[in-house]
Amino acid sequence: MKNSLILNTDRCTGCTVCVKACPTEAIRVTRSKAVIYNARCIDCGRCVSVCPHHAYSVRSDSLDRLEQYKYNIVIPDTSFYGQYKNLYDLNIVNEGLLALGFDDVYPAAIGAELLADLWKKDGSTIFEEDLIRVTSECPAVVRLVAMEFQDLIPNVVDSLCAFEVTAVLARQEAVKKTGLPPEEIGIGLISPCPAKNSRVYEPIGLESRVVDYALPMNDIYIKLLSPMKAVTDPADRVRAGKLGLSWGRSGGLSDMFPDRDVLAVDGAENVLRILSEIEDEKLTEAELVETALCTQGCFGGCLTVENPFTAKLHMRRLILGLPEQNLEITDPIRDRIPWDYELEEIDTEIADSIAQALQLEAAAERLYKTLPKFDCGNCGAPSCRAFSRDVSEGFAEENDCIFNIIKIMRNGMSHEDEKDELVPPPFRRPL
Repeated sequence: MKNSLILNTDRCTGCTVCVKACPTEAIRVTRSKAVIYNARCIDCGRCVSVCPHHAYSVRSDSLDRLEQYKYNIVIPDTSFYGQYKNLYDLNIVNEGLLALGFDDVYPAAIGAELLADLWKKDGSTIFEEDLIRVTSECPAVVRLVAMEFQDLIPNVVDSLCAFEVTAVLARQEAVKKTGLPPEEIGIGLISPCPAKNSRVYEPIGLESRVVDYALPMNDIYIKLLSPMKAVTDPADRVRAGKLGLSWGRSGGLSDMFPDRDVLAVDGAENVLRILSEIEDEKLTEAELVETALCTQGCFGGCLTVENPFTAKLHMRRLILGLPEQNLEITDPIRDRIPWDYELEEIDTEIADSIAQALQLEAAAERLYKTLPKFDCGNCGAPSCRAFSRDVSEGFAEENDCIFNIIKIMRNGMSHEDEKDELVPPPFRRPL
């Protein structure tokens, strides 16, 4: 799978900030430059958010894509509306999008509300007895499960996400409205993160795309500032109620099921811990786990503009006067919601056999026992454990560890016997 993250090595200084932030240990620093191991990257975008030198960007499309289609529909992610301060009407944003050249606006909240209606009417599509289900709305989490928690693949809800359901409905209605063939209707997503961009370009569980292009939220945000000022009497194009418009934040999906044991988890560290507890059967009381790798869900995506907490506040104000629910699921949409095929494992192993894998693991463990276990990052790896695996797999050398170099300088003296003046200050013995 092609990732949506792009690294500009000219801007990279090898500071290792991104190495420490990556939840899947997909980044290393080699010869003062970061390197992304694409096989381990889940496109969460944390590197984009933390890089002080803006060396990372996201593969996206521009408004030039509108010229390729006769009729264009835009799907604003639910979090998009929360980016604007002092906004009093969601439809001002929609009217501004029409001024940019789009022919119609279908908020992703529409698909969220349709999914909510389906799941409330038919709990068997999302709940299973004796199985803790994990939501598939966050594509970074889905890829994380397929890569690191493969035993939990049956737990993942095999359903289109909200913006994909919206796209299916939008194309169906546009064909009826315009008489154009489906391929001449372009649908673009205003995306908050690289993971959703990748889901547009290479859908999860689907044989073909339902969305044609992905537009970066921060870019569209700027382009909308002037058109929105000219809007005086916006028409109602939101259609969804509080239920769908609350979907973008962490806990929005959980609010649909007040009588069920639903757990909402956001943030990479928290998601990793909860998935580990489910896999180890330590978490047993939840029926459904709503997961989002970004803090506060999509409001925390790296392509957003506003602080995720204040954006959530903006959104809360915007939906105060709206009805709880506007839309109901129909059979044509219901039939399209399940995935075309099951989620597949992502193989990141370089070993050709189980025997070779065990040999590599044993070699890594032997080296790890000799390391100081400071996880300092000076070797370019996020931890001593990761460094030992890199060495065993041939991606690094033992002397890439600064403490091994010191050991050589001191004629094999162990770390415990080294003099403090030869050790970097943060790792010296306490006074």
